[in-house]
Amino acid sequence: NKSTFGEGKILKHFGIKKLVDSRNHFAETKELDAFLNKIHPDTFQRVYYRINAENLSKDSLKYFETKIDKFYKQRDHLYDSLFKLKEKQRQQDAKHYLVLNEYYLDHEKYNSSISFFLRNGTYNLLYPKWDSTTIRNGDTTKHGHYESKQIAVRYSETEHQILVPISKNKYQFINTSFWIFHFLFIFSALYLFIVLPLKVIYNISKGNAFTKTNISILNLLAWVIFVYQIFDTILPILLNWYYNSIIPEEFTSQSFYTHLGNNLNKYLWAIGLFAIAKAFKRGYKLQQEQALTI
Repeated sequence: NKSTFGEGKILKHFGIKKLVDSRNHFAETKELDAFLNKIHPDTFQRVYYRINAENLSKDSLKYFETKIDKFYKQRDHLYDSLFKLKEKQRQQDAKHYLVLNEYYLDHEKYNSSISFFLRNGTYNLLYPKWDSTTIRNGDTTKHGHYESKQIAVRYSETEHQILVPISKNKYQFINTSFWIFHFLFIFSALYLFIVLPLKVIYNISKGNAFTKTNISILNLLAWVIFVYQIFDTILPILLNWYYNSIIPEEFTSQSFYTHLGNNLNKYLWAIGLFAIAKAFKRGYKLQQEQALTI
């Protein structure tokens, strides 16, 4: 019900997750015991007592221990095989989701607690329904009851994530796209923010500070940071708009201005690089004018 376990990839604003709804381990062990006793009654119900009976005639502790050890090894082997089969079946029955980050249940709107829960494989919300209001001595008291409704999405309250059900094929496509994007992003980041700055530093160390190459690099870095932060700011808003029809009104997310404030320092970095590029461009023009004067 917590929706916290599973596998997948989570980025800043969204991701994917595969969940296998687990069962009580003790209950599964009892089921396996019953199953083994049913299909192998002689082996797993009477073999232990038979070994004891045999030991009376053999009168050998070593013989008894060898038989018991063999018995438990066979039993453990069958347990392992059945657990693997069950785990394979669970993986086949796994559910796949698109994850949307930073969503919260709006408790303040309803002046009470709202809870998400699973019921027979469906996703549900428990919410208050107010019937009447009593005002006494300046105090307001609301009277009501709880109702539940089925919703189209799953929710992880501990991780503040909405999980939108998707098909296995869509999950695999997004997963592959994530890997491609991951490698491209790392390669691009290394080139843009390590190779190019080192190139500018190298040019400056050689006495070639005010050059068209340095100006172009600084402008490129500024534009990359600026465009990326615009995308990072509006992406959660676009995702919320796209999935608005299936996200219940009981959920709330961060506003555009909150996302803008979170990225403000990156915008300042971009503005700073634009200013430095402008100064380099001014230096380049003065350098050209001085060369013409000479």
